[in-house]
Amino acid sequence: LLTPVPALTVLLTFLRSLFVHGRATGTITWATVAEVAAIGAVLYVGIWHLEAVGIVVASAALVVGRSASCLALFLSARSTRRAFGSPSLSAAAPV
Repeated sequence: LLTPVPALTVLLTFLRSLFVHGRATGTITWATVAEVAAIGAVLYVGIWHLEAVGIVVASAALVVGRSASCLALFLSARSTRRAFGSPSLSAAAPV
């Protein structure tokens, strides 16, 4: 269940670094809010409504939260391009 977490963490760190480099850190804040909200929602639904085992729900919540954060950053990067300074993700220059 936790297999995608390392890959999601690498992707999340990469996307955050691009926004920090582009000086658009407010986007990182909103992505973190999305992650926390997704984790809270999955925990609430899983524990209170589905009456599932806590550790299983917590694992699923972690994966869903990381995915939500990655998705928020990726969609924001595609729509603003401000963090990258170029029109494509592959053209982001190393520091």
